[in-house]
Amino acid sequence: MWLGRFVRLNSWDVVARPGPLLDALAAPLVDPLGSARAWAVTLLFGAFLFVVHAGLRAGREARPAR
Repeated sequence: MWLGRFVRLNSWDVVARPGPLLDALAAPLVDPLGSARAWAVTLLFGAFLFVVHAGLRAGREARPAR
């Protein structure tokens, strides 16, 4: 998600432009606090997906058996 939203890369860049892709992947490892906004958005989206998944799973398990 981070590569598409903030770095503006897509799945074709793995084949078409591997150099910029590797540079984009290495940058947060070198300076993790330099991309704080991207980390925040990614973590919030992950938390949202977890809450939705947990809610759907709890709703499915709470139904009585027929």
